[in-house]
Amino acid sequence: MRQADHWRECSRAIKGPVALRGRPAQNAAGSTEAPVVEPEALAALNRMGAALRALNAMTLDAQTTNESVLETGQKLQFAGTVHIVAQKAVVPAQRTGS
Repeated sequence: MRQADHWRECSRAIKGPVALRGRPAQNAAGSTEAPVVEPEALAALNRMGAALRALNAMTLDAQTTNESVLETGQKLQFAGTVHIVAQKAVVPAQRTGS
């Protein structure tokens, strides 16, 4: 699979209609159990992880916005930019024995 195909697969997994929806389930006693993870969402994450692991290098650019609300109700927004460059580590071959 070519690198462009890997990115397309990752993009499809992120933008697709499948999403993780953690809905706490209530039993008869009214207590909450662990959130339910949809199998389709888990499969999409596994596909995305496999596509990313197949790459030798990648870059990621993102614009972020964080919002904080003060006790007075005033909203503060913090904008930022993220640039990540990642590359698989090169592990040197080791010789054992004589």
